[in-house]
Amino acid sequence: MRVTRHIAWIGTVGALLAWGFVMSRFSRGSVNALSSPKAAALSVHEAVHVETIEFEGTFVVSDSDRISFGAAAPGQVKKMLVHPGDHVTKGQILALVEPGGTPHVAKVRFNASAESAHARELSAELGAALSDHQVGLAKAKGDLDRAISDRNQSVALAQAAMKKLLSGTPPEIIQQAQAAADQTRQLRDKAKALSDRDEHAYQEGWIARNEATASKSAFETADAALHKAEEHLQEVKKGPSDSEVQTARNAFAKTKAAQDKNVQAARDELKRIERSGLAFPGNNPIAAPPFSSPSEIGLKGKIRARVEIKSPVNGIVLKSGGQPNLFELLKDGAKWELLGYVAARQAARIRPGSLVRLPKDESGTVRAIGPPDPKTGNFAIRVSCLPRTDLGSRAKGTVVIREEPQSVGFARH
Repeated sequence: MRVTRHIAWIGTVGALLAWGFVMSRFSRGSVNALSSPKAAALSVHEAVHVETIEFEGTFVVSDSDRISFGAAAPGQVKKMLVHPGDHVTKGQILALVEPGGTPHVAKVRFNASAESAHARELSAELGAALSDHQVGLAKAKGDLDRAISDRNQSVALAQAAMKKLLSGTPPEIIQQAQAAADQTRQLRDKAKALSDRDEHAYQEGWIARNEATASKSAFETADAALHKAEEHLQEVKKGPSDSEVQTARNAFAKTKAAQDKNVQAARDELKRIERSGLAFPGNNPIAAPPFSSPSEIGLKGKIRARVEIKSPVNGIVLKSGGQPNLFELLKDGAKWELLGYVAARQAARIRPGSLVRLPKDESGTVRAIGPPDPKTGNFAIRVSCLPRTDLGSRAKGTVVIREEPQSVGFARH
C-alpha cells in the first residue's frame, strides 16, 4: 500500500512538472505570435471569388451638356486665345475677330534714332512698356510651370494610393496572415490537450481543482486568440470595401480638381498678361489692343474695334476654330459616360454600382444595364466616369464582379 502511494505521488509530481514546462513554452509562443505587428494587422477565413468582364465602349455626354457658338458677325479670326482642353469661365474672351470689310491696318516700326522728338518719346515709352511686359510674362510663365509640376506630383501620389487600394491585398500579406493563424491554432490545440489531461487528472484525484482550472483558463485564452487571428485573416482576404474604394476615388478626384484649379488660375493669369498688350502712360497715340509683336503697333484711330468672342458658360473647350461653329464647349458638371455593350449572359452578372477599371489608371461605376439591342441581343452598359477631353473616342473597360464570400470553417480538436 505504501509502495502504491509512493508511485502515485511520483506520477503526480511528474505531471505537474511537465504541465509547467509546456505552459511556459505556450506563453512564450503566444506572445511572439500575437505581438507581431504584421500578424496583428492581418486577416480571414473566407474565400472571395472575383470575376472580370471586358467590353469596349465610347465616351459620351448628354447633348444638353454641349454648346456650340461662334462670332455674331462674319469676319476673320485674328487671335485665338484658348485651345481644346482648356477650362474657361463665363464671360472669358476666347478669340478676337476682325469684322469683314476692315481696311488694311497701318503698321509702324518705331526707331530710337527717329528724327522727330515725338518719335523719340514714343520709342522710350515703348522700351519701358516692353520691359515691364516681358518681366510680367516671365513671372507668369514661371508660376504656370510650378503649378503644373505641383499638380503632376500631387495627382501622381493620389493616383498611386488609389491604384494600390484597388489592387487588393498583396499575396505575401495574405500568406503571413495565414501562417499566423495556423501557428495560433497549433498553440490552441496544445492548450486544449493540456486542459483535457489536467481535467482527467483532477477527476482521478491526482491534482487540485485550481490546477485544472488554470489549464482550462489557458485553453480559453488560446481559443480567443485563434478567433482573433482568423478574423484578421478574413479582413485581409476581403481586400478593400466598397466604402474604402469610394473614399479613395473621392480623394483622388478632390486632389485632381484642386490642382487643376491652381494650374488653370496660373494659365488664366498668363493669358491675361498676353492679351493686355503693352501699358503706356495716360495720353499717348498708341492703340490699346494686343499686338502680334512689339514692333507692330497700329496707329490710334486707324484700328477698327475687334469683336470679342466670350464664353457663355463655365466649361472645357472641346473644339476651336472649326466650321460651321467656331467653338464647342462642354459645360461644367456634365455627366460623362462610357457606353458599351455586353452579351446577355454577362449582363446578368453585372449590377449597378459595380467597379469598372478604365484606361490611364482611371475608374468608374456601372450606372445602368440595358436595354438590349434588338438586332444583336447585346445589353447596353453605361459607366459613370470622370470628365475627359476625348469625347467620342473609344476605350476598353473592365467590370469587376465580387461574389459573396464563402465561409471556410476550422474544426476544433
